[in-house]
Amino acid sequence: MLYTGIDEIKVEDQLGTTAEANTLYEVESALAYPPNGALLGSSSVKSPFQIGLWTYNALVDKERKGLKKWFFDTFSASPVTISRVSPDVRTKVAANLLQNYGYFRGKVDYQLVDQRNPKKQKILYNVHLGNPYLLDTVHYKFPVVEDSIIKSNLASAHIKRGKQFSTLDLTNEKTRLVTDFRNNGFYYYRNDYISYYADSVNIPERVALLVVPAMEMPDRAHKQFHIGTVSAYLRKNVGVNYGRSSGGTSSSNQRATVQYSDSLVLNDLKMVYQGDRMPIKPRVLFKNFRFWRRRMFSQEKVDQTVSNLHSMNIFSTVRFTFTPRDTMPDNDTLDVRLDLTMDRLIETEVDFSITQKSNSQVGPSLGLLFSKRNAFHHGETLSVGLRGSYEWQTQKQFGSNKRIDSYEAAVDVSLAYPWIAFPWLNKKIYR
Repeated sequence: MLYTGIDEIKVEDQLGTTAEANTLYEVESALAYPPNGALLGSSSVKSPFQIGLWTYNALVDKERKGLKKWFFDTFSASPVTISRVSPDVRTKVAANLLQNYGYFRGKVDYQLVDQRNPKKQKILYNVHLGNPYLLDTVHYKFPVVEDSIIKSNLASAHIKRGKQFSTLDLTNEKTRLVTDFRNNGFYYYRNDYISYYADSVNIPERVALLVVPAMEMPDRAHKQFHIGTVSAYLRKNVGVNYGRSSGGTSSSNQRATVQYSDSLVLNDLKMVYQGDRMPIKPRVLFKNFRFWRRRMFSQEKVDQTVSNLHSMNIFSTVRFTFTPRDTMPDNDTLDVRLDLTMDRLIETEVDFSITQKSNSQVGPSLGLLFSKRNAFHHGETLSVGLRGSYEWQTQKQFGSNKRIDSYEAAVDVSLAYPWIAFPWLNKKIYR
């Protein structure tokens, strides 16, 4: 049977809430399937000119060679059948979505609607919502330190009493809790380490929710970690663009093949580099860090540091590695290694154009722009632009016997910093 679109999606028990609108959007997306000749991907509106289907029906059973084969391959479209749409599977997916959004008694079914042509059918879907289940109580049961972190930020919780039950909110709440924990030293905390227990039977159409740590989580996930040594390894550009990345770990084999020339220490930051001198001023690199030795680990501070280093636009790779200082159960220190690879720092742009003006002047213009990033080892960009043009007059103007030619030449120099610079401030501002 040829599928000719959705006849209608009937929805019962609507209340007009925002949560309901979000649910129906997901359900309708699961049921949607465009027929042949659909307009803008619509599941119910289609073009009266079924070129693809007509071409398929006319040539599918005929021998196709040359122009006929090209025409068939270019314009034909395989018929969309009812079996291909699989309405029984789609109704099951839609019913699961209702469950995920708190419609535990919701159901979805369908009917096939015959058309004038006995080989064509549409699909009518029936969505029975029922009353949504709401959160009655939400309890968090965590160890003392984690519990205090949770209580300090309950206002931003995604699950609250009276709110409609939603598995999406449960997922977002896990992410929120893990973010808070990792910003307060719990380096090894993951979303999988949080479990939910729900009771939807005790009170009709209400859910009692309990949020607890997962039973199988490792002991180290309950431990707050502090920053130990912080080392930055600066590598020259090796002519290969590895792409920008952050987090993760560098290959030990790659590290073993890199030879570094010297090192220096500025406050808590050890810097190891290749070449005769540091490719960037130590204090410039130092001031972009947002976490330091003996301070508690914070994912937010790490992300800020990565963002600061990327904004300098002089590194092709930025990669942090956090390593426990030892394997003892009481260890609470993470040693930090930052691997930086210098990017290609010289860029050239060429701009060529031909201009024709209303005063009958025409001519070419050429612009060259040379940019050197990290020109003075502070992360700044020095740009030198050269512009030149020559124009000649193609016809005489205002009764003059002479044609007027003109030319232009210019040099532009600019120096851009990735931050506002206040050279006169005391260096203690960077401590």
